[in-house]
Amino acid sequence: MINLIKKIFNFFFKFEFIRFGFIGFWNTVIDFSVLNFLIFLFQTNNDIYFLIFRGIALIIATTFSFFANKYFTFKNTDKHSFVQGTKFYLITAALVILSNVFFSHFFLNLFNNYLYLEIFNISPDLLNKNLAAFCGLVLTIIARYFLFKYFVFKKK
Repeated sequence: MINLIKKIFNFFFKFEFIRFGFIGFWNTVIDFSVLNFLIFLFQTNNDIYFLIFRGIALIIATTFSFFANKYFTFKNTDKHSFVQGTKFYLITAALVILSNVFFSHFFLNLFNNYLYLEIFNISPDLLNKNLAAFCGLVLTIIARYFLFKYFVFKKK
């Protein structure tokens, strides 16, 4: 049974994009865990504290993501971690801004003008906002993968 699990694990994780998605999943778990831990620990409803907690969670999750993608996803052994880390953080910050400002806004306008869905009593406005955020997320995941692979962790 253990050999079967190892074979399945090795089969799936030989594909780089699957490893990237696996790290993305754990990155999200870490992000939300740290955020909720800080909210629970400090018991505050202050929006400024929430933004500070959000920033702390994002920095911790992004740091995990950098090292996990460097060594596990892209199997990069380059010793220039500071340069790679700088590129990684800049790309991540740019894509977060791009996703939230441009992609989500673009898709929200598109969906609000051309799509009217009402599913499970969810308002069309709420559904469109979530679809827009999801589309922005998908585009940035694809962009991150290729930018990390060919710009941050490129093979020499």
